[in-house]
Amino acid sequence: MGWSGGSAVMNKIIDVLDGLKIKEDLKKDIFKAIIRALQWEDWDTEMDCVGRDEIFDKALRELEPEWFENLEEI
Repeated sequence: MGWSGGSAVMNKIIDVLDGLKIKEDLKKDIFKAIIRALQWEDWDTEMDCVGRDEIFDKALRELEPEWFENLEEI
């Protein structure tokens, strides 16, 4: 059983990080760490957050490249 509430949490994090003036690499590292932490808690609706933030999308694509193999470029 998965945890879809992770998407609500991540969407709030995306909004907060979007308002901060931090470098792309740091933002991507933060997203990667949070993605992995939420996945450890059984988050399984990560794709619901795709399209909200370009850096989040890049981070998820780097962590889970196979999920994007049959999708158009984001």
